[in-house]
Amino acid sequence: NNIKGERGTEVTLTVIRKEEPNPLTFAIKRDVIKITAVKEKLLVPHYGYLRISLFQGNVALQLRQAYSKLTTAAKNQLHGLVLDLRNNPGGLLDQSAKVADRFLDASQIKTYNDLIVYTKGRIPGSNIKFKAHPNDMTHGLPLIVLINQGSASASEIVAGALQDYHRAVIMGAT
Repeated sequence: NNIKGERGTEVTLTVIRKEEPNPLTFAIKRDVIKITAVKEKLLVPHYGYLRISLFQGNVALQLRQAYSKLTTAAKNQLHGLVLDLRNNPGGLLDQSAKVADRFLDASQIKTYNDLIVYTKGRIPGSNIKFKAHPNDMTHGLPLIVLINQGSASASEIVAGALQDYHRAVIMGAT
């Protein structure tokens, strides 16, 4: 809590490292940290890589923008995608559903009543359903989802939905 404060003011941090004989001191200026949740790159010609580090903010919109950059970089010749959810601790439930929906096409789904994820509660009105919509943004491009022990919560929802609908191959550690 001592590092919180007014933007533009300074705080001094003292850090102790095992390999350093003396404590290290850093003067840090407080500022707003803008987190980019989605990063993209072309792995090789025609194969794209999308990394989602967390599900905060408007991740679904960032994903659409990142995919658009990839298709432009690949001159509209993408042949496959890797969606990296490794070490993604999760975040907002609605964003995970929207991200999964970006890769699903409800007109092609024949099972699960188009449900991506739902919650059921004891209190009336606490039930929530997120369904897939038409128009997969990739038009069915082959998709691999990378996961590991650090993929939790919202990333599990995305990976699970894409696996259940046979939309992606899930690879990595359980």
